Amino acid sequence: MALLLDRRGDDVQITEQVVKAAITNRMGKEIVALLLDRRGDEIQITEGMVKAAASAHFTSGVMTLLIDRRGDDIQITEELTARIAERSSVEAMAMLLDRRGDDVQITEKVVKAAARNRIGEKVMALLLDQRGDDVQITEEVMKAAAGNPNEAVMALLLDRRRDDVQITEEVMKAAEGGWNDGKVKRLLLDRRGGDVQITEDVIKAAAAAGQKQVLV
Repeated sequence: MALLLDRRGDDVQITEQVVKAAITNRMGKEIVALLLDRRGDEIQITEGMVKAAASAHFTSGVMTLLIDRRGDDIQITEELTARIAERSSVEAMAMLLDRRGDDVQITEKVVKAAARNRIGEKVMALLLDQRGDDVQITEEVMKAAAGNPNEAVMALLLDRRRDDVQITEEVMKAAEGGWNDGKVKRLLLDRRGGDVQITEDVIKAAAAAGQKQVLV
């Protein structure tokens, strides 16, 4: 890309599709930074670009770069905040809260998205630390955490918001269906066994998932 810009810069059109392609490249951060440095005045930050960045690989850093360099041009919606909470790094969410905190609404959808973040509990911890009064631990949030392959999210909620955590039948069914090898289920039974109702539907979910340990 640097060679093209150096040799044929006048013929290179930096369109939305070009920027989106750069965002999804495995070296996306470096390429987008190059485009912003060389041709930033021609780049309009569109909704499509931001969605692509928010959906990029967890460690790509493109979302953080856009917030840092062109944050004022980004429209902050519930959908975007949820995408960042679920798919981006904790650094991207931290920068979003720091730069555009007044525009960031921490809704149930956003908290659910953070509970689904597969790289761990850091985004949820950040939300609890910085916007704890806005974080409602609903059954939908608990179901999302129960289905997360990373049990650290559920452990965090049990540690930090114990009084708000309700272990319902639907939460246990979500834990049975999650791709976490029963780790969330065992965690719930270990920590809150007295609150867990082993209903017929929970047993059916365990049987369907092939996880016999809850039955013995």
